[in-house]
Amino acid sequence: MNIYSEFIHKFNNKIESLCAEFVNDSDSELKEMYSYAVMSGRKYRPMLVLTGKLIGDANFDDITLRLALAVELIHKYSLILDDSVDNDPLRRGVETYYQKYGRNNAQAMSAYLVNLLYKELHMISTLCHDDQ
Repeated sequence: MNIYSEFIHKFNNKIESLCAEFVNDSDSELKEMYSYAVMSGRKYRPMLVLTGKLIGDANFDDITLRLALAVELIHKYSLILDDSVDNDPLRRGVETYYQKYGRNNAQAMSAYLVNLLYKELHMISTLCHDDQ
């Protein structure tokens, strides 16, 4: 497996694990809504973070993975809000989040993704300070 494939595999596992709090049967709809919000897409931004890290280095670490995750969370929450504000029914031929789940859920999911972003940024800060 090349480093990009390995990175995307670990990235997808990490982004999926963020919704670990959805553990009850009653949370299945929330988990599906979260998955719809974050698992689609081509992951260009995380790959750019990895490429930046690989310049002069042949490995990536947890901080790199978390930085990529933060960039992707910013992108996903902004797309959900943008589609809702612009009334876009489709994004690249796929039903937009607000069309599928409604505007209220789109706003709630955006707020949730921002919350996850801040948690990741805090963890990155903690990891960076631990390295010193």
